[in-house]
Amino acid sequence: KCVEPATQKPYPVGMIEKAMAEAGFSVKQNKNAKSQVSECIKQLQAESNLPIQRARMRVRVSMPTADGKRLREKIVHGAEKIEDDETGQEEWQVVMLIEPGQFRVINEILQKECKGRGRIETMSFAATATT
Repeated sequence: KCVEPATQKPYPVGMIEKAMAEAGFSVKQNKNAKSQVSECIKQLQAESNLPIQRARMRVRVSMPTADGKRLREKIVHGAEKIEDDETGQEEWQVVMLIEPGQFRVINEILQKECKGRGRIETMSFAATATT
């Protein structure tokens, strides 16, 4: 779920393992994997020579146009890149790249403000190697 920041391509597992050893990170059997991943990424960013960042999520957010006009700034605030932004008569829709942590933020805005009329869809999550 992590990539080389300049190319946005994933690292081979061996490089990640080497960087983990270099940073002194070890997996703990009795701890939850999700929290360890977050901790590991932070430690790699701080203590290894490997430039690394979380892969971005590509999401589509859609809602009625009236809600879109009202909430657009809040929704796109955390976007790293907006790929498509369309306002139709019935629906506003935006496709954007976000850091995974922004997913929850956007979802909470939709739940609070749209009362079931808005939705967020994950189009892609992890970076994949291309040949």
